[in-house]
Amino acid sequence: MRARINLTSWRKRAVTLIATGAIALSSGAVATGMFPAAAYAVTGTVTIAQKANPNATYDVYKLFTADIDGQNNATNVKWAIGDTQVTALVAQLNKSGYSTWLTTNGHTGADDAKNPQNALEFITGQINASLSYDNHDPKWVTGDSFAMGFAQWVSQNITPETTGATAGTPYSNDEGYYLFLTSDSSLSKDNVATAPIWFPLGGSATTIDEKAKPATIQKEVQEDSTGVWGKLADAEIGQEVPYRITVTVPGNYKSFTSFYAQVYDTLPEGMTLDTESVRVYVDNGDEHPQDVTSNFTIKFVNHVLTVTNEDTMDDSTNTYLNASSKLRVEYTAKLSSLAGGDIIYGGDGNKNDAKFIFSNKPGSSSRGETNEDKAKLYVYRMNVDKFDQATQEALAGAQFVIMNSKGKYLANAGNEQAPNWGWTADSQATAYKFKTDESGTINDIVGLDEGTYTLIEVKAPEHYVTPSGDAAKVTIEVTSSLDGNGLKTLTATVTGGMGKLDSDTTSGTTGTVGVDVENSKNVLLAMTGAEGVGIGGAAVVAIGLGWWLIRRHRANAEQNA
Repeated sequence: MRARINLTSWRKRAVTLIATGAIALSSGAVATGMFPAAAYAVTGTVTIAQKANPNATYDVYKLFTADIDGQNNATNVKWAIGDTQVTALVAQLNKSGYSTWLTTNGHTGADDAKNPQNALEFITGQINASLSYDNHDPKWVTGDSFAMGFAQWVSQNITPETTGATAGTPYSNDEGYYLFLTSDSSLSKDNVATAPIWFPLGGSATTIDEKAKPATIQKEVQEDSTGVWGKLADAEIGQEVPYRITVTVPGNYKSFTSFYAQVYDTLPEGMTLDTESVRVYVDNGDEHPQDVTSNFTIKFVNHVLTVTNEDTMDDSTNTYLNASSKLRVEYTAKLSSLAGGDIIYGGDGNKNDAKFIFSNKPGSSSRGETNEDKAKLYVYRMNVDKFDQATQEALAGAQFVIMNSKGKYLANAGNEQAPNWGWTADSQATAYKFKTDESGTINDIVGLDEGTYTLIEVKAPEHYVTPSGDAAKVTIEVTSSLDGNGLKTLTATVTGGMGKLDSDTTSGTTGTVGVDVENSKNVLLAMTGAEGVGIGGAAVVAIGLGWWLIRRHRANAEQNA
């Protein structure tokens, strides 16, 4: 009799296989509890419902044939593999106590070990006992179980009956006992292979869920003004910017015997990272996630951060992961301005891409990786144009410093060829002096965040008056609008001193705020003719009056003598 596996049926049930009184539950069955209700059909069918890999196909291994009725009773059990393979299979079963089981159950004959009914009864009993993964209903097989180890042995020693069985596509074969495993050729890099699906085919219609859930990754950056984590933020040059990466391990994590985990994070070239700031946590939904940083190797080379554990299931580095765990990496990176314009101002922002590289097939060394997830950091700059107030002539040689809302001045710890900007100066004396060029312009006062800045003129151009006090200060309040697509708008309000916003050069595309500042020229007034005589005449009159007063005083003194 032949059974037909229908990989498209939506009717969900599980199958029990009865072989000389032993009940075996397929580890791939979808049901509530151990034994589901039947949904009988004229021909035996099964649907594998895809859960983790939309392109999955399956290698199908047939170990036994049997007649399976509508009540899932198996009779006329026969081997579906050759004698050499039977011998090897029995030797493998003996490693799991098959010979002892035979004796205990009164099977002492010379040929009892190769009796297919005995072998099937032992195998199904062991598989049923392997279903100990409590995070799923029905339970899935664990990596250290008989069901997992035996499936791995079968895949390495038995030729598949069929390759390329596809979810959603009917498949026909003899009634019997089967193993379904994800085909290597169909395992895309960002997905995970199913845990073994042991399945008795025949007698009724069934749907089986693929025993896997994909790994995921989320990259976020913290906005300093609100403390909110998200995909977008803006920051000042020199600021320590918090990042975090959250990954979920595959849903069949416990089906692996070893598990490679690496967070691979590419930082923008304009950012530097201190590996001492990197922390790794496992979040199992507890109030306090567990710090497991010491279990991971942390490296930062060529702007790439890697956080790696070669085997999270190794007893010496156990990170207590399970299918519901989240692995979280947190760190701070410094926004720097390096030679060559590595920082992007405005536009599409400074992208930070992260991916998760992980074991993706139970029982093998195969690795996959998630698609990259991104977070963007925005930073802005200011251009200043200096004009004569009366003539609008561009003025070279004016000098400015800039102060942020924390009272810190922008300084350059590097040099003109390799600048190292930061808001590190405590006074105007140690702040960087920006100087207008021959066109009266200061290009790229770098490293602005959304917020308030004060531009202070500390030296006027030659022949112009250097303002003092509040007259020397121009206040610039930078406002950005970030939405799901990135930087939407960038603008500013300019007040105080003799400054105003240059709306023509203010642009989110270039990340630039334009400011115009005017100066009054110090005009020296000429003095000629009468002005000089008047001064001289006054002096003569004053001297004459003084001499007359002295002579009069002496005459009075002589008269009274």
